[in-house]
Amino acid sequence: MGSVKWTVMLVLMLSWTSDLLAGVWTVGGSGADFSEIQPAVDAALPGDTILVRPGSYGPLLVEKGVLVRASEGMFLLGFGATIRNIPAGSTAGISGATTVGYPIQVRNNVGEVLLESLSLQAGEHTLWVDNCANVSVTGANVSLSAGLGGDAVLIESSTVRVSDYSFQGGSGGLFIARDGGAALRVADSRVALALGSLFGGHGTNGICPGSGGAALVSLRSEIHLVGDGTGQLEGGHGGDSADVSCSGGHGGHAVESQQSTLWVSQMALVGGQGGGGPGVLGQSGQSAFGNTPLFDHRVPQLSIDGDLNPGDTLHLELAVEEAGSVLLFLGGAGGWLELGSLGPGLGVLPGVAWFGRASLGPTSPSNPVVIDFALATEVPPGFIFHTQGFVFAESGGIHCSNKVVRTLGE
Repeated sequence: MGSVKWTVMLVLMLSWTSDLLAGVWTVGGSGADFSEIQPAVDAALPGDTILVRPGSYGPLLVEKGVLVRASEGMFLLGFGATIRNIPAGSTAGISGATTVGYPIQVRNNVGEVLLESLSLQAGEHTLWVDNCANVSVTGANVSLSAGLGGDAVLIESSTVRVSDYSFQGGSGGLFIARDGGAALRVADSRVALALGSLFGGHGTNGICPGSGGAALVSLRSEIHLVGDGTGQLEGGHGGDSADVSCSGGHGGHAVESQQSTLWVSQMALVGGQGGGGPGVLGQSGQSAFGNTPLFDHRVPQLSIDGDLNPGDTLHLELAVEEAGSVLLFLGGAGGWLELGSLGPGLGVLPGVAWFGRASLGPTSPSNPVVIDFALATEVPPGFIFHTQGFVFAESGGIHCSNKVVRTLGE
């Protein structure tokens, strides 16, 4: 019996020691566990985190549930990265990385993939997501190297959520006839985008000018775009002609859609300008081309009355034009909203706890949302908070209210 006890204790001690030693690895700089990211990934166990210090690193391949994060500042993936074959129940991701000239590819993942705080610049398909069940992209700026044309982001056969983003399609170079690329091309996928913009690439200037690229190209897909009134989908400009015998390039469309369903709320759709020159001007792009998306202009109206002092009561009212369920976001300064999914999975970042209310029940035009709630007494004067409501309508559309930004003590 005594030997059994000691054996059990030894196994537990080894397990605890393993837990203490594993979990977090450091890369780069003095005293780090590794000088490159790939050996750290190879050594890590599923669930581990790899903290990367600023610097330039070699090729990266992730095939297990590990998170590669910047420890301070951003780090350069000098040869891009690939995340593939992540199994169900695991989460892999990259956060705080930049690329120049090489893409990030996310392919064949059943498990969750997180991409956060990225600045990517490469050739065609700078970010490529293919055959993935659950991908989240937050805080991403994606563009193409000058003169290469091509699409910035390609999503195929996947379910993807994107927030706080700016995608810029590639523009053609000088003199060589080349059309601008799309900011986002989607095929056979379900995609939700919140709080960002898409810009098609511009066509080549020259003797044979190129046409502008579309902001969004969708084929056999379901896409939800939710903004706050500042985001846009803008087609690229057509190239200017240098020859009287050639017309300017055509402007790109804001949206090109085939066999797709699109919901657009509080996003401006702008066709690109046609190119100029000594000959005939190019045609301007359309806001939507192909089968017409479902545009949502039924904006719920949000108002908040009351003194803005800690401990005071505020009166909130949300008037809607279509019946549905409501999710209300109340957040603090900076990073106040995260669109986690198109349903019950919607979540909020830290800051909502200041006010303690986020999710509401059904509403209708004859039954507006009315709430009276008290501000926490510990909230300091000068604290800025943001409030916005989303109505998930019975018709299937998503209606985003106007945003109210107030300062306590004003």
